[in-house]
Amino acid sequence: MSVFAEYAEVLSGAQLLHNRLPGLLDPETGFAPRLVQICRDHLEQLQDAPDAPASPQDIEILRLEQNTWALLQVLMAARKTSPPETTFTPNPYTPTSTLAQAILRSSPLLTEMVVVREWLHDTAPQPSVPEATTGYLNFTKHAVMQEKRLGRKTNNTVPDYLDPDATNRSASAQVQLASDDASYERSLLQALYAHVRAGRLEDAIELCRRAHQPWRAASMRGLLLFRWNAISTDPTDTTKHDDEGGEEEEDIVMDQDSNTSDIWSGNRHRRLWKATCTRAALNTNLSTPERTLYAALSPSPQTFPTLRAACKTWEDHLWATLSVICEQRESAELDRLAVYFSSFWEDQHDDQDSDSTADVDIPGPGSGELLQPRRTRVTPSPPLPPPPVGTSSYSSAALAPFDEEDWEKEVTATLESLKTAAVAEGPPADDAFHFSQLHIILDRTTTLLDVFAGGLKDGSYGHGMYEYAPLTRFFAHLCLFLKMIDIPVPPLATQTILEAYLRVLEEAGERHLIALYAGALGENAVERYALFLVSLGLAAIDDRNDEDSSTGGDTIEERKRALVRARDHGLDLDRVAVVAAERTVDKAFELLPPTSTKGSLPSLLRGADGPLQRPPSPTEMFLMRSIEWTTFSETTFDTALEQACVILRFFLASGRVKLAQRVSESLPLELASIAEPEERATEYLHYSQFFIVWETLDRVVAFQALEVDMDASRTGSIGASRDTRMAWLSDYRDLLAQACEQVTRLLTAEWLVTTNGDGPISGSYADKRRRELIRIRRVFIPELVIRLHSLLFASRTWFPENLKRALELANVVADSRYKLYEDFLGLDVDDEQEVLRKKLERQAGRQVTRSSTRLADYLSAVRQGVLGTLESGGSDPFAWLTRQPQPMSIQV
Repeated sequence: MSVFAEYAEVLSGAQLLHNRLPGLLDPETGFAPRLVQICRDHLEQLQDAPDAPASPQDIEILRLEQNTWALLQVLMAARKTSPPETTFTPNPYTPTSTLAQAILRSSPLLTEMVVVREWLHDTAPQPSVPEATTGYLNFTKHAVMQEKRLGRKTNNTVPDYLDPDATNRSASAQVQLASDDASYERSLLQALYAHVRAGRLEDAIELCRRAHQPWRAASMRGLLLFRWNAISTDPTDTTKHDDEGGEEEEDIVMDQDSNTSDIWSGNRHRRLWKATCTRAALNTNLSTPERTLYAALSPSPQTFPTLRAACKTWEDHLWATLSVICEQRESAELDRLAVYFSSFWEDQHDDQDSDSTADVDIPGPGSGELLQPRRTRVTPSPPLPPPPVGTSSYSSAALAPFDEEDWEKEVTATLESLKTAAVAEGPPADDAFHFSQLHIILDRTTTLLDVFAGGLKDGSYGHGMYEYAPLTRFFAHLCLFLKMIDIPVPPLATQTILEAYLRVLEEAGERHLIALYAGALGENAVERYALFLVSLGLAAIDDRNDEDSSTGGDTIEERKRALVRARDHGLDLDRVAVVAAERTVDKAFELLPPTSTKGSLPSLLRGADGPLQRPPSPTEMFLMRSIEWTTFSETTFDTALEQACVILRFFLASGRVKLAQRVSESLPLELASIAEPEERATEYLHYSQFFIVWETLDRVVAFQALEVDMDASRTGSIGASRDTRMAWLSDYRDLLAQACEQVTRLLTAEWLVTTNGDGPISGSYADKRRRELIRIRRVFIPELVIRLHSLLFASRTWFPENLKRALELANVVADSRYKLYEDFLGLDVDDEQEVLRKKLERQAGRQVTRSSTRLADYLSAVRQGVLGTLESGGSDPFAWLTRQPQPMSIQV
């Protein structure tokens, strides 16, 4: 199954949960987590395909898409779901971890930043683990022991001691570790930093222990906040100690003054520990990897330059920035609350400060830079009275004294600076997915969608882009996801993005998925899905050039299935069918030349290249099949009738009789029973009448072709038997009589006669219709008359009375009641007045020219008929008016 199909399956299931946030935002089965899993599965397939290795671009794009959906899951869950209200009574002994959780709950923005930082931990690269070592600084230790055994200094680079600070404490700059030990230390520090970057502190601590550096493990554990659930008054803290990830016995402090063994964890002197880490990160005597590690453990504006220097990817820059923002806000709040509540744990200064005041880091104003602290002397308030029962002392005034709006502006400005972050590895800062992630973090999804939709319109994101399809897929599902969880999306941008994705699906051959996404277009859903149905036929124009263009992928069964899918996804089936038919006809007329209203009248010569015999072009086939959309259901037959009249008019006015006949034969018989509107029903009836007459004349021609076989005098052979000739002659006579009757009835019935403003049709469409109808009459009235005259004249040897019928036909043509002579002019409607004017001018100048109208052709045929009356003898050409010729006897 393709990625497109899997995404569609997830969307189809999620639409059943519309507005049900718990289901849509479920961390395991929600919309975004399932898309994350799809990306992960396909990513593994690409990476594990040795026969067809994927390009690095494919892998990177899929990884970015996976990470972005993971970000959407954690952020939208935080924004759309409210944590349960908790109340607890603080006291001076409230543990630091409890205060930190209260601070986090008091600031939605801080909560979001922490969530994003955790997302960056989860999506960080897998940290590398250096090879295990058998001891601490083995090679350096051997060198030191060698010096001790010799009792003298033989190498000035060998340190005197093996403690961690030996190389830094030595006065000699030449003192250094053995090269192998230095290399291992460097790789270890880099691995520890990678673990901290991935939020895997416990794994980093365990790595230190395996590297025989327990002192480093202890120093890294100082990052943990002090926690003691037994004395916490927060209901969210359990009375049972929660394991922090594998503490050993040395981390369990036993109360020596009582018989109880209350367990606490974390760092009671975290402020001092953090200051020490900051000093270490700023110490230029330490190696760069070690400074980077301490900067990552204690992120702050002071250590940020060191931390930023180690950032290689855009995600690293984002993580470093968020680490400073979160740590700075949390530290400032803890320092303030330590004074406000006279905290026993946070107000400890190792007995160095007996004053009643304390230095507190308060975030100051910023302009896009990292929040800079300002030192403020805060005098603690007297102990607060206990809060009322059932209420919390952690009011918004106590927990959020800072102006949240100002702090949000500072955070926003700081994050916006990441748009231009210099990246050493991976996609740049302006990558589409990085741009999307930043706007999602800033809660600017509307701007994000507008920007991408604008890029689709102006070509910034065009089909030529390698990531066009994945980007369009992501943004299309982002629009739908936001709508499902009731986050406003810009309608125009959503429409543009979904339409672009529909084109991607069409190009990918995923036609069966179109209806699902077209249904999400709202008011434009019907129009867009109809355009897709139109594209089913348009694809054939470029690929097929013969009469069998209806075969292949675009069969009538496939069209019907595609139309029915519209109903499966909530679209009005009848409206889709009508719009699809209308758009197909409009598109066909854009591609076809205007032969139905302009140019000279078409020739009906039966040559292979003539319009009568020429096979349909793909575009003509496209127009012919447009009627199929409205013939699947009886409820759209009225539209089918209107469309049929339009198509038949075009083909007949262009001289394409056979194509018009094929269209007529494909129409349901029920169309003939539609009586309203009367003008349209009458027009359709006239077309049906014409096709009957045309078919009858073709049958007469076929019978006439058998004349040679029936007349032995012509072949000189025995010929057909008498009974066969008699049967043929009888059928021939009846068919000629039928043709004569049908043509005469058509000529005298105001066939396709229309007047200006007649009926409900008006405007330019009415004018075009009138011109087409006049053109059809001027093409086929002379053709029917001349063909019938020729057939009657040719049959005079068998039926002499048909000569009289042929000459009597001229009276019908000349009858002013029917105005048939106007149709013999053989002129286009636009040129009629100009030609008549020039003709009158030539006649006034006594210029004689040969007429090129069908009237001249007919008069020539009548002349031949008159001369035919003299074939049996006599000199009176008008004797046929009174004489009844006898039929010719059939030779045996």
